[in-house]
Amino acid sequence: MRLVSVDRSSYRFGDPIIYEVELTNKGTAAFAVPTSLDQRAFEHLDAGPTTLSVVLEAMVGDKRESIAAIRMVGAPSEPGSMQMLVPGERMLVTIPAEVFSQPSLAKTHREYPVRARIAVDEGERRFQESVSPNMLQVTMQLSRGR
Repeated sequence: MRLVSVDRSSYRFGDPIIYEVELTNKGTAAFAVPTSLDQRAFEHLDAGPTTLSVVLEAMVGDKRESIAAIRMVGAPSEPGSMQMLVPGERMLVTIPAEVFSQPSLAKTHREYPVRARIAVDEGERRFQESVSPNMLQVTMQLSRGR
């Protein structure tokens, strides 16, 4: 997994953000990636859907602060909600989200390295977790009126 891009270099809390991650199947078997943003469409399922959580994290010293996140869902019984990724195949995922406030970031106007973290869950079981090895720089600005 790799963090490919963010749509701007500077954000205020509450701003929309679009970030992209590239998923690569480095395994020996195909697996299904959830692609739906409509979580309510899966509430009727007896077994929980597969979920893909994609979080954008700012690195603050040795701590990480989540600044945006999205959760995609899918199930084999719901047509079009999953995309198969065969070994060696790559998939670009575009994530529309909103920058949410973190108290430790809201006090300063400065540049932070950011990275992506993903988790894939199948029902109650954590299937996969990964962190992008690369980071991009973004500036977090003080909220309007400060």
